[in-house]
Amino acid sequence: MKNWIVDTMEEAYKKSKTTEYKSEDWMTDQWEEMKSSENATSSGVDKKRLQDVGNTISTLPEDKNFHRLVRKIFEARNASIQDGVGIDWGTAEALAFATLI
Repeated sequence: MKNWIVDTMEEAYKKSKTTEYKSEDWMTDQWEEMKSSENATSSGVDKKRLQDVGNTISTLPEDKNFHRLVRKIFEARNASIQDGVGIDWGTAEALAFATLI
């Protein structure tokens, strides 16, 4: 049974490397109205402030040694904050908490 589990997980891992997903594939019709700017709400925090806070929470200290995947995640978060595009749910939550603090 253990071998079957390991083999199944390895096969799924290999497939995950070549499978491409679009966020739209996961969205249902109920989300469509939330995407429109008419339904968007302001966070009450201006864009410059969000970028400053985002930069602070997505920049790792240079004098520390972090795992390469952790560094990659933080770099992607920082890029999404600077560009304003592709901000994922976790980054948005972190921004929300950071602006409250």
